[in-house]
Amino acid sequence: MLCNLKFQLASNYALVIEAFGKWGVEYFPISASFHVFVRLTKTTLTWEGVHLVLERLLSAGIMILPAKDVVGLDGRDGWFRMSFCISEEKLKEGLARIGKTLGLAD
Repeated sequence: MLCNLKFQLASNYALVIEAFGKWGVEYFPISASFHVFVRLTKTTLTWEGVHLVLERLLSAGIMILPAKDVVGLDGRDGWFRMSFCISEEKLKEGLARIGKTLGLAD
């Protein structure tokens, strides 16, 4: 069962970074986590701007956390912590919603 979970997490991570690559957004590569840090707002330099993006994502059914208080990201707005520890189907749907909501997808 543990092997299945590892495989699913690796597969989900691959889906996430593939989407980020297509969208041209920055992220921190990981090797041992089920969260990834992604910069979904390239031009937002204030907490208010990040909050507006967060509200748009929440309205689209995306649960994501701003990473403003994460060690190493202090003072860098526009970054979010995203979990990919969900079913592949839900992850694909969530990525599609993020892309559509933020105008990142084709």
